[in-house]
Amino acid sequence: MKRLITHNLGMKFVALFLASGLWIFVAASANNVAKFPGSIPVKTVNLSPNLVAIYDTKEVSIKLSADPTIWKQLSSDDFNAFIDLNGLSAGTYDLKVAVSANKPNIQVVEVNPDMVMVRIEPIEKKEVPIAAVISGQAADGLTTGNIDFTPDKVEISGPKSIVDTIGTVSAEIKLAGEAESFSRTVPLKILNDKGEVISGVTINPVETTVAVKIVKAGNNKTVGIKVLTTGFPASGYYISNIVCDPATIDVIGQDSALRQIQSIETLPIDISNQSETLAKSVALTLPSGISLQKDANQKVKVTISFSGSPITKEINATINNQNMASGLKVSSLTPATIKVIVSGLSNILDPLSSSDVVLNLDLTGKTVGTVGIDITKEMFKLPTGVSIVSFLPSSISVNLTN
Repeated sequence: MKRLITHNLGMKFVALFLASGLWIFVAASANNVAKFPGSIPVKTVNLSPNLVAIYDTKEVSIKLSADPTIWKQLSSDDFNAFIDLNGLSAGTYDLKVAVSANKPNIQVVEVNPDMVMVRIEPIEKKEVPIAAVISGQAADGLTTGNIDFTPDKVEISGPKSIVDTIGTVSAEIKLAGEAESFSRTVPLKILNDKGEVISGVTINPVETTVAVKIVKAGNNKTVGIKVLTTGFPASGYYISNIVCDPATIDVIGQDSALRQIQSIETLPIDISNQSETLAKSVALTLPSGISLQKDANQKVKVTISFSGSPITKEINATINNQNMASGLKVSSLTPATIKVIVSGLSNILDPLSSSDVVLNLDLTGKTVGTVGIDITKEMFKLPTGVSIVSFLPSSISVNLTN
């Protein structure tokens, strides 16, 4: 019996190993490989203090391999999708999304997208005032008087690029025919020019107590509308025109409040990196003691136009000899270089080269010898959008030989 067991023992171990491997392969091949039906939220880890990460991809989809019995028990909570920011400072990075499973015997075989662009910025903090955004109307013949907030300022914090563009936080006061003064707690929001909440910025505290006086409406007054902007246009551009439709609006309030007001402001419009015409419907912000006429539109249409700021550039012109008699050639030019200062928009001048600025010399009727030619602006050929400011010298000597 012993000989039966030990005979060809090595071969038997090999056979056992192969059989075990085959069993593992068969068991693994029984796993289902498919796309997980839900999305996995992405979070960042190991971010240095006083920094904040901004990224647009908030969820990823995954493909995984798992036993059919496990598939039935899975949910999005069984996975972690994260971007590791360990050791990274402020800047922009393309980073890999890692996904891990919280349960055993699950293999993540594909992540989509597997790379995410992340911008890391320092955290900015600043104190800003609270602005009232009133919707609805008080009872007929009445309007809002003084509006007091407690506290009247809050601290906001978030990415520097966003915080720098924020001047106020908004407290929406909803009126529904109130006939008496009231006090209530309202949440605070940071709104963009569309009246939408800006995310990624925290407010402390997150609410305020507002005391609203309801008073008898005084006379009407027509005031202008002041369009507020934040940020700066694209490099080389400036705001050339702002049109607000309507340009004025009728307001009501107590005489003392009406005497102090000359215009109503819009919510700030972000013009960062803009160069094309911008058209938006923007909400109005009303100062304390002022209301719009009943059924008046709470928004105005604003159109902001941008124009390029012209710049100048010095360039050596290319000299082109025209209409030279047969058998002649230009042996020398004195001076050999014509310097030209041109003007135009930066997107046109930045790529401009000498071959784009051509000085045409008309040699009609010229014979052997040295010929002096006076240079005028009309002799230059320039690309569209480019003009000549000045050039030196004002004349050139051409030496013609056979």
